[in-house]
Amino acid sequence: AAGSGLGRAGLWSECLDLATEPTSISTYGPSITAAAMLACIESARYTEAIDAFDYFMSGNQSVASEWQWSGGNITAVEPICRDLALTAMGNVSRGGYSEEARSMFDVIMEEGSPLSCDGLLGLMHSLENDGNWKEAVQLLDRFMTSNFNTKGTKWRIVPNVVQLQKDGTNDDGLASDAEVKHVLEGMLASVMRVCNNEGHFGLAAVLCTVANKSCNDSSGYIDGTNDGDAVLGILASTLQSDPVFKAYTHSLYGLGCKRVADQLINDRREDADIDRIVSIPKRMRQNLPHAESWFGAAKSIDCLLEAKNAIQIEPGDLCPESSFLFERGLSRAMEYCNDSNQPSAALYLFHHAARTLLTKKDQHLADRFKSFLGMGNQANQNFREEIFTSDDALDFSGIELTDSILAAIINAYIKMGRADQALSTYNNAISQLESHHLMRQSSDSILEVLLEIDADKCINSLDNRSSTPTTFITIAKHLADNGVWHEIG
Repeated sequence: AAGSGLGRAGLWSECLDLATEPTSISTYGPSITAAAMLACIESARYTEAIDAFDYFMSGNQSVASEWQWSGGNITAVEPICRDLALTAMGNVSRGGYSEEARSMFDVIMEEGSPLSCDGLLGLMHSLENDGNWKEAVQLLDRFMTSNFNTKGTKWRIVPNVVQLQKDGTNDDGLASDAEVKHVLEGMLASVMRVCNNEGHFGLAAVLCTVANKSCNDSSGYIDGTNDGDAVLGILASTLQSDPVFKAYTHSLYGLGCKRVADQLINDRREDADIDRIVSIPKRMRQNLPHAESWFGAAKSIDCLLEAKNAIQIEPGDLCPESSFLFERGLSRAMEYCNDSNQPSAALYLFHHAARTLLTKKDQHLADRFKSFLGMGNQANQNFREEIFTSDDALDFSGIELTDSILAAIINAYIKMGRADQALSTYNNAISQLESHHLMRQSSDSILEVLLEIDADKCINSLDNRSSTPTTFITIAKHLADNGVWHEIG
């Protein structure tokens, strides 16, 4: 309380000086460390708060001896100081702290310690400030899985850092459902902003859809007769947070869905600050050719997520026909994302659908998706697991592959500029099959990569059993692009 009061009065420097005096340390004990950091944070002196954390946690012998003399120990206040450090790191707009913040978070998770709402948001903001969109997505994904999509152990989140002082925080001291939902809105807005900044507009929109369906009871299901405009509009009506609404409209403009974005903004014109809330660069206010593909993607994604939820609720095993229909819907949604030049959205959809189906009683289906992702049986994996680029993320051993899903994964990697990952994924999958001539879509998808590596070898080794008209069109286009006109005939 003293640190907070001094900070709000602008006396952060005086508090910091007091905290480093030996007599003060002897008098107040280790808790003065947290007071000094809190004073800096209240005065928006975030780098000074981080410097104070580094100083007090550095093992300085003089400081340590004074604490020991006063009967205290730095470990008693370390959880509070660590949480305050996360908050401070997230507020340093120039970034540079995401690696340190991730390490702190890993320790907290390993210890099973509580984490404040502000500390968790600080971690997410540190990832955003460093442009680390991949790990930001993975952190949000783990947060939603642990706190909304399972009945297992949830993260221990407390409303504020003061709660960390209480020994053995029980369930009564944890954040309420409304407070956790508020944290989700803050984390979602942050990860959507960093995705938009990196050009992953589709991924930002998909995350918004998944988050809304995770924390809202109403399904928002769109009847098959409605188009993509309706899906996007219905989704926006569930958004309560201004930062999320702003990020969502940015995503729509980035996807070329100008008509829908303009309509959403006009619908909120009763808000006097709508122009402040949504300030879109003029260069983004345009319709783009791939917008129609995203309308199709939005509708397919909505149906896919509804199907996923229905499968999880339905007791008993999933019949082969239902498995086939779900996988076909997944591959269709992924290809719409690829056609919209949003391959990261396609890969996240695959990851999300597979992860959530692992809890299904149908072990055959669960094992297939587990093999797709190379997942073990760990219930709470580190949030830094790779979704997008890991060289060993996909393991297809012992399963019957779905050609359309494999083709969509390959196309996504190619569009992300990861031809090496596309090729290793294809080779890994094919190596598990007795015959790959039935994987025609996948073979056609990887053909462009093989032609770039060695066109002559690729053409001479074609298997007629897996060739389609697309195969020859792809080869002809490659030859034309390289000016080898005489080979086309």
